[in-house]
Amino acid sequence: MRKFIPTVDTIPFSNEKLKDILEKLYETHAEEISKLEDDIEICREHIFHNTSDEREVGGFTIAICFKKIKEELSCSIEEIGLIDNEDEWFAEYKRIKSLNDQ
Repeated sequence: MRKFIPTVDTIPFSNEKLKDILEKLYETHAEEISKLEDDIEICREHIFHNTSDEREVGGFTIAICFKKIKEELSCSIEEIGLIDNEDEWFAEYKRIKSLNDQ
């Protein structure tokens, strides 16, 4: 079962890593984001390994929402969940892939 991070102060990675993640997600959804109209929000979930070594067990999920307000784009973190075993990681991977393929 995923363990959710209760506050931004307890995120288990650096601000720089979080910035990289947000930039990657923005690039991934740039086309969809560019079509947003004011006060419309899209939320997308992604899964990451803890390290670049994908054989290592564990990782995290992150749900990010993008919203356009008066021509300005805002971004918010809806949730971050930690994963600490291989079976759970693959189950979450399948769930998120299914959501993103819709």
